[in-house]
Amino acid sequence: MARNLIIIACLCLSGARLFSQQSGKTPFEPIPPAPVPTVGPGLIEGVDFRGSRRIPQDALRGAIFSKIGDAYSEDAVRRDVMVLRNTNSYRFADVRVSTEEGKKGGVILHFVVTEQPPTR
Repeated sequence: MARNLIIIACLCLSGARLFSQQSGKTPFEPIPPAPVPTVGPGLIEGVDFRGSRRIPQDALRGAIFSKIGDAYSEDAVRRDVMVLRNTNSYRFADVRVSTEEGKKGGVILHFVVTEQPPTR
């Protein structure tokens, strides 16, 4: 058993050496960060949620389709409102949206949600 582990370890190390000699890189190179979305006129600059106490903003941002850097569309915002209203796990009594012009000329979406009282 120990002999098999030693053989496997040697094969792994020799494979890593061959890879680094052929390409000049190690197999453990860090992954470059994702590009930051550009924001300009007609694009979504920010998404903000107000009124949600129990559900984190990151979870709500993941539920909607509009993301920072996407083109602003009233149809897409209407779809996001429907997603928030029809999601059974969040239980919102009301969802409203207001828009604001951002610093870079884009649009900031403000979703104002009213949570239903918890059932006991």
